[in-house]
Amino acid sequence: MSQPRAAGAPRPAAPTRKPPRVAALLAALALAGCGGAPTPRAAPGERRAPAPPAGSPAPAAAPARWVDASGATVVGPRVAGGTIALLGGRRVLVGDDGAVRPETAPCPEPLLELALVPAAAGARLVGRGVHGVYRFDDPLGAPALLARSETEILRIGGGPAAVAVWDAGSDLPSFVDVETGQPRALPGLPALPLRAMAFRDLQQGAGLFEAAGLAVTADGGATWRLVAPAPAGGGQEGEGPAAALRIVDWRLRLRDGELVAQAQGAAVPAEAREALIHVAEARLAPAPPRSAPGPGAGAPLLRWIHETGRDPLEAAIASGAAAEGGAAIAASHGLLARVDLGSGTLRALDPIGRGSWVSACGVGRAGRAAWVACALGEQASDKLHDPFGVLEVALTGGPPAVAGPPAVLRSGEAELRVSPSGGAMLLAPCDADEEGTACVRQPGGRWITVHPGTDIHWRGAGPLADGRIAIVRGLWDSDRAPREGADRPPRGDGAGERAAGIDGGPHVAVIDARGREQPLIPLGWLRGDGGDLHVVSPIEEGSDRALSLVVAGEDGELTAVVLPPGGEPSRVRLAGAAHAVIHAGHGVAVGERQVLASTDAGRSWARVETPARVAEAVAHLGDLLDEPGVLAVNEVGLKIDAHLRVGWGPAQPGAAAQPGAAAQPGAAARSADPAQPAGSLLPHRPPPARPERALACTTQPGPPPAPPGVPPPSAAQEMLAIVTKDAKPASTGERRLSSVSDRRWGLLSTVAALEVHAPAGAAGRAGPAGHAARAPRATWTLRWLDPTELQARVRSWTGPAPEGVGPDVILVRFAALGDRILFGVRAAGRDLLIRARPGRGAEVAEVPQELMPEAEIALSEEPDGPIAWLRDTSLVVWSSGETPRPIASLASRGARSLGRPTRDGVPLLLSFRDLALRRTVPIPPPGRGAAGVAGAAGTPAPAKVPAPVSPQGAPSAPDAPGTPAKPPPLLPLDGWDVVPNVRRELTRLPACAARPRGARFLLDRASAPAIVDGHGAVARTAVYDVRVSGGDACVAKVAALIEPEMPTERQPSAAAGPGPLAFVRADLAARRAEGGARGPGGAVRRLVCSLPLRP
Repeated sequence: MSQPRAAGAPRPAAPTRKPPRVAALLAALALAGCGGAPTPRAAPGERRAPAPPAGSPAPAAAPARWVDASGATVVGPRVAGGTIALLGGRRVLVGDDGAVRPETAPCPEPLLELALVPAAAGARLVGRGVHGVYRFDDPLGAPALLARSETEILRIGGGPAAVAVWDAGSDLPSFVDVETGQPRALPGLPALPLRAMAFRDLQQGAGLFEAAGLAVTADGGATWRLVAPAPAGGGQEGEGPAAALRIVDWRLRLRDGELVAQAQGAAVPAEAREALIHVAEARLAPAPPRSAPGPGAGAPLLRWIHETGRDPLEAAIASGAAAEGGAAIAASHGLLARVDLGSGTLRALDPIGRGSWVSACGVGRAGRAAWVACALGEQASDKLHDPFGVLEVALTGGPPAVAGPPAVLRSGEAELRVSPSGGAMLLAPCDADEEGTACVRQPGGRWITVHPGTDIHWRGAGPLADGRIAIVRGLWDSDRAPREGADRPPRGDGAGERAAGIDGGPHVAVIDARGREQPLIPLGWLRGDGGDLHVVSPIEEGSDRALSLVVAGEDGELTAVVLPPGGEPSRVRLAGAAHAVIHAGHGVAVGERQVLASTDAGRSWARVETPARVAEAVAHLGDLLDEPGVLAVNEVGLKIDAHLRVGWGPAQPGAAAQPGAAAQPGAAARSADPAQPAGSLLPHRPPPARPERALACTTQPGPPPAPPGVPPPSAAQEMLAIVTKDAKPASTGERRLSSVSDRRWGLLSTVAALEVHAPAGAAGRAGPAGHAARAPRATWTLRWLDPTELQARVRSWTGPAPEGVGPDVILVRFAALGDRILFGVRAAGRDLLIRARPGRGAEVAEVPQELMPEAEIALSEEPDGPIAWLRDTSLVVWSSGETPRPIASLASRGARSLGRPTRDGVPLLLSFRDLALRRTVPIPPPGRGAAGVAGAAGTPAPAKVPAPVSPQGAPSAPDAPGTPAKPPPLLPLDGWDVVPNVRRELTRLPACAARPRGARFLLDRASAPAIVDGHGAVARTAVYDVRVSGGDACVAKVAALIEPEMPTERQPSAAAGPGPLAFVRADLAARRAEGGARGPGGAVRRLVCSLPLRP
């Protein structure tokens, strides 16, 4: 829900005023005079108007102070004396009795994470910011700097007497000693990148590893064991290890002496977000529910943090209202809190909603009460799909409390806007099924739906105390009130408007409960240059009935406007401001490294002294300043992104001293090596990269290669035409055509077309005794072109359709290696995979969508070898004579690539920023009950489609007894080889020698350097055939689309006539290459290509 444009300061005593109804009657009489138009007003001068007269003096404003809330708001571990927690990065200790103690010494930067690290002298509390890692000997005392990083620190973990630190420069953690801050090594770690770590003591711990998942150690990290998954509900087995660890974003924590795995992300069900890790048994178990909290966990502050994850001070400014006694109310995620503005903690907490879909609330003060608009959860109503209510909260006479049931209860969220005068509205109808655009509170307390017949949101709609809505009309030349329901002269007769000084120009209009619009106050002086206007901050009615708003001219310059009733309007140009908000009688304007503030609803503005961090944040935000939630203001303070200014009184001494200056090494972070700074952490840097190489090709004289290859297409629309140009219409029957391309490599992607020829009568004929006679099967002809193949040609395969498959089929998947193919079709709601090669019968398998190939498909170079592909976290293999089945599960953030499979296994390459790992995943024998595939190798034609395959790999039989096959295991921790990072260094690898060995991987690069006939060029799309063997890697083949480095540079050619070289296909190991123009009929010529070092 959008943040509310609401809330107001306590209504001050004002001079004697007429009752609201009398004032409304006099206003109506004034409108009735002069033809129903208001009295024209002169344009106000651009100066600061004096503040309105006040009655009894207002209470002194609290001293102003800046608070950096850019840190985390989380519940930390249990320590001596209670539970440590973070509020916007500031430490607090919640005692077992619920009492809260703030930190006694600030940290140099807001903290983002806390962890316990076991040490010989006991557990140590460690925290991290963006660039520093700190140890806290006293949980609330001064920090000792352990390490700093030149790049952003992403997370930390607790190891045996060591802190694991991950930064943005590496996929691998660095380890520092928890006592000295010196770098440490942790022997016994597997080669797979470690993503998270936590230890309960010096021996027992857990780690989360790429691809393999969760593992535990009982000997301080010397050896590791993979963890089995937690059983699913009902005592049945879950989906397998990948089920518990399919979401890579897990965190490992030490909570109350137990190791806990916490899943991140809203997609994970609440009951499955935590699991206990049993180290001795190497298994997961369900974590105890939060309904049985530990000591101190029932404290209001801890509950607020658990449910909202918001700093109470930030919530009090972004969606709160000031209360008595130096407090404020804030609401979020079904909780109503009373915030102590001095300490930033809570005085009281009350539930107002409960459920999975509760979220942030809108809060605003209107008169002596506040309105809270929140999602209330399922318990609020059993008749509404998404219960959302507006509650009244009393602010005087004791702690804030909800006054009765919701005043409005509707389905679906809506934005709340209130005014200090007492006006309140939702920018949605009171009932989601009603026709209207606003739900407005009337003076008698009733909320009604108003249908103005115009869009009021972009016209700065604001609620008035008398139940009407104020908007800005005439923002552009044609912005006129709707004809129907408007109490104004007919269109074309502007006499009344001219008499009112409006004359079709900008003005404030009011909309009553019946949706009728009337002009109220002319604003023609705002469009003196005739340009369009835009409302930046909507209309707010103050306790003195003055209207405040901020508008932007066509040049983007902001103007704050205050329109007092019967008084002189004021306007203040906010020079240099990029965005401004007036809310709750206060204002803030930000831009060009300056902050302006107003405490009189926009009449006057003064510059606010800002710490260096705030000035930097303003400069970096730029256009993001007008995003919801970035800029906020109310009577509690103002908010600029994550920086809060609490209070409106004089600045506290030293208030501009912002945490975050360069941290100095603590006394405990000394180093015995004088050459290394104390507490410094040198970021992990990869080894020096190899020099870059360019694809260099030279045109050779003589005839073109025989036979010349088909050039790649020059445009996407040519791809299908190339493979279907030889297709001939059938003399009888029906012909259907479908095509597919994986488009991984753009115009170098393989394209295929399937032609289905259904003979006459293929739909079936009635046989004797009403039985259906067997219909003749359709004939399938598949044509394809692999543009990366040297001397590429359009290949084809023809065969009968599988028995039982009609003519209505669509080609959905395709892959080829020479004349060996795998293709998938969709037929009558079923997914079929077919593998074939010339001279052998096709094999057919019906597979579920969960096993269909997604992108990369690896075909074996052996005639009847296995075919492999990845689907989500499953590695699927189809061996000849078997059914497709998953053989392994892996969840990795790294780039995954499959090599050409053999009967021994499937090569797998995982690539990270500074590391690459390879292993061969063995293909296990098929499990019991695995059926062979109909039409296996050696049969002349496909037979019937076999039974569909289950996601676990076995043929599914709905009526067959027994349990499904077990899911494939996660990959092991060992058996991985560290290999050259070929994906990152693709353009730095040398060419292979003749007959290269090693696993074969196909990798692509969007741009690579090239040299064509001695002139610089660019390979805009390049596909590399890479061989990886041990610690060596080389490029065996390369295909690329070539563009000149300079568009105006003339490209040489071998002879007069041929155009510039537009593509290259080179077998570097065999020393053969060709290239030429792209598109049908493009000339192809011989080349000599190599990979020399780039000059």
